[in-house]
Parts: sequence; structure tokens; C-alpha cells
Amino acid sequence: MTSLLPLLLILLAFQAGCVHRRLEPGFYSVFPEDGKPTADRVFKLQASADRVLRYDGGGRFDLGLGGVVKGDDVFPVWRDSPIMLKFDQIGYFLQTEKHKNLVVVEFGKSVMWDDKPVIRQEVEKVTGWMRQAGYRRIVILGMHSSGTHCLADTSL
Repeated sequence: MTSLLPLLLILLAFQAGCVHRRLEPGFYSVFPEDGKPTADRVFKLQASADRVLRYDGGGRFDLGLGGVVKGDDVFPVWRDSPIMLKFDQIGYFLQTEKHKNLVVVEFGKSVMWDDKPVIRQEVEKVTGWMRQAGYRRIVILGMHSSGTHCLADTSL
């Protein structure tokens, strides 16, 4: 039995890794297309994150705090007014969280309207802040009306 234990551990680790493989940079459409990845993979990864933050491009994050308005079966729960905070206001909170395997940061549509060099600078800045907070894996997504852009995935 003890000789099977290492094999079992390897199998479990392999299975865990397959569920949340690295996202390649690019666009993940909500409309399935033959041979191209779909946004479902992104949504599953997002649902497994220890923390999901929204970023406005002005150095401010939304932690998901605020009044909740119940959605219906089709649309998720939306908040009337997000509370936007700078990293120096939430940095300590993020640093003291217990679970830091995965953080997903969503860049709002307004960030995605910028030129690619500006978006790249924002990605580098946010990645630095999340590393400072101690997160192991950082995934940065760019919101779009028909899908999601994967801008960065720091998984090894």
C-alpha cells in the first residue's frame, strides 16, 4: 500500500493542475468557436480564485463591498455603487488574508480602451502590487462585451 501512495499523490497533483491550467494571453469569447478557447475556462478559474478584484485603471480597486441588489437566474448579483480604494488603503488587508494561491484582477472596459503600451504598464503595476500582497498566482483579465481578454497569468 505504501508503494502506491506516491503514485496517488502524483495523480492528485496532476488532476488539480489540469483543472486550472495556465491561461494563454489572448481573447476568450463567450461565443464558442471551433478550435478556439471559450470564456467558460476563464469563468471556472475566476470562480476558484481566493480573491477577485476589479481595477479601474486609476489605481483604484473594488473589493466587492457595498450594498447588494439581488439579480435573477440569468444575471449575477450587482451592487449599486462599488467602493473604490487605492492599493495603499487595501494593501494591509490583502497581505493579511490567509488564502493567497490565486487572485484574479478584472480590468474594466475603460482600461481596455487605452493603447496597448498603457494597458501593459497597468498590468505590470497591478502585478507588482499583488506580489507585494503575497499572492502566488496572479491572473489579470480585461473585460469585453463579448468575452474576456487574458492579459497576464503568472502561473509557473
